[in-house]
Amino acid sequence: LEADFIKVVLTPEKSELTERSDARFDQMIEEGALDEVQKLLSRDLDPDLPIMKAVGVPPLIAHLRGELSLTDAMEQGKGQTRRYIKRQLTWARTQMVSWNAISTQQLKRKRKEILSLLSK
Repeated sequence: LEADFIKVVLTPEKSELTERSDARFDQMIEEGALDEVQKLLSRDLDPDLPIMKAVGVPPLIAHLRGELSLTDAMEQGKGQTRRYIKRQLTWARTQMVSWNAISTQQLKRKRKEILSLLSK
């Protein structure tokens, strides 16, 4: 079986990505992330476990222990998320060098043209 593949990586604009990730962190807080972290704390888990070091968890733990305001904990969690995103983008840029990079702005502007090329 022979097939042709086009390898494409979508690269969002940094400002859009930051805005979306910050909004997602806010949404997670609104939907009970603090309660989830409180439940983790109540289990008296080893602080070296990966779940206790997950992106955004340490500052929320600090808040629940009275060490940070919720605002500061959220800002630190958002900062951790942005650094994680940056590492992911760096990995994609260095590991997918042979892939066709298309920014989300290009995709929006040239959607029909790009999709017609991909369907050939």
